[in-house]
Amino acid sequence: MRNFYSSIILCLILLSSLFWGACKQNLVAPTPQTGVLKLDNYIAIGDGYSAGFGNTDIFDPNSNIGLHEAGQQSSFPELLVNQFNQATFVAEFRTELLQGNGSGYYQLEEVRIPVCTDQEIEPVLVEIDAENNWQVNFNNTELNNLSVPRLRLSEVENPQLNNTFFQLLRQDSSENYLNLIEKSSPTFFSLYIGSRDLLDYAMRGGSDPNYPLIPSSDFINVYAKLLRTAFLANPDVVRGVVGKIPDISEFPFFTSIGPLWRDQSNCNITTRSVYIETRAGTIRTARETDRILLPASYLIGQQNTGGYQYGLTNENPIPESLVLDSDEVRELKELISEYNQGIDSLVVDINNTYPEDRLAIARVDVLVQGLTIGLIEDGLDISTEYLSGGFFSLDGLYLTPRGNALLTNEFVKAINGMEDFGAIISPVNVISYSGVVFP
Repeated sequence: MRNFYSSIILCLILLSSLFWGACKQNLVAPTPQTGVLKLDNYIAIGDGYSAGFGNTDIFDPNSNIGLHEAGQQSSFPELLVNQFNQATFVAEFRTELLQGNGSGYYQLEEVRIPVCTDQEIEPVLVEIDAENNWQVNFNNTELNNLSVPRLRLSEVENPQLNNTFFQLLRQDSSENYLNLIEKSSPTFFSLYIGSRDLLDYAMRGGSDPNYPLIPSSDFINVYAKLLRTAFLANPDVVRGVVGKIPDISEFPFFTSIGPLWRDQSNCNITTRSVYIETRAGTIRTARETDRILLPASYLIGQQNTGGYQYGLTNENPIPESLVLDSDEVRELKELISEYNQGIDSLVVDINNTYPEDRLAIARVDVLVQGLTIGLIEDGLDISTEYLSGGFFSLDGLYLTPRGNALLTNEFVKAINGMEDFGAIISPVNVISYSGVVFP
């Protein structure tokens, strides 16, 4: 009987060894390769999300604060090139780096720990001043990263664009953004643009007539021109990847303040309804479907001359300029869906034009949607939570280096998923990059 059990144990050990041996074989990472991709002139086309913009000014949507050397070096195009270089040598990826503090940025100076149990921490932000000479025109006429912070898709045909970053980038005052793309002659490109058109509307509570929502037909028409321009110079070899537009109403800039406010005075924590002004001019209590903008958090509870607390009384509500009411949010979500459907259609049309697929789609919209619930990456919890989530920077709009690493992996996934590309690009090690840096 003992010999019988011994035989059984021996068989189990052998089977276990075979099982783990097979697992080890499966865990071997495939060898990186570029397939048919020509990466010698990779061009990044886009706005602040491709430029490494972050820790921007939440109070002034027109501010240039938010671009500096460290942020640029952790932008997703820079990280993507690092992964390309594991498969093949990519010619120098040229970015005009702003030295030191660049245009300035915000950092977390202090986190005030409450005295009372269960009270929320209070972040204290401080502005880091810009370098004195950061607005010197760029000298390099052959840049690879042509991303422009605060650039709207609706502006790419405008040579008179009032954008400091664009003015530094171009060499000829008659050029528009499309001209820059045409001159760059990409053999491969990433295109991630369109969120700023929505943000300029939403960051002003939808109340500024100078920043309306762009109809989807107009949006897709200009998007098509960008794609055609990117394909123009090297139609026989150029390939690319485009990023879909996430639901910006789920960014922490818009979700950090709920319809109930926690009154933490005298260690007696109670909740009070928040009062808002809607687009129609009515005053009511906030709902879960409303979005109160992050700057309002610095004002709620303050008393006016009449003694009414800001945002906590019918007499002193949060004004429309700091609120997206439920109707505005619904319209915003519907428009984003239309934009993305249009992008899908354009990609299908271009891929059907050639014998093989030329464009991949990075599902950034799905990535951000998943982060509203949260995910675990190499044992690290990442979500869209303000400050603690690790994905969004201090402004609740743009990304941390860790957020850029996740964004890079979404683009890598899209590239690897294209059978006609034949590429195998390794993903970024997300935990190597920081979220919000606490003092």
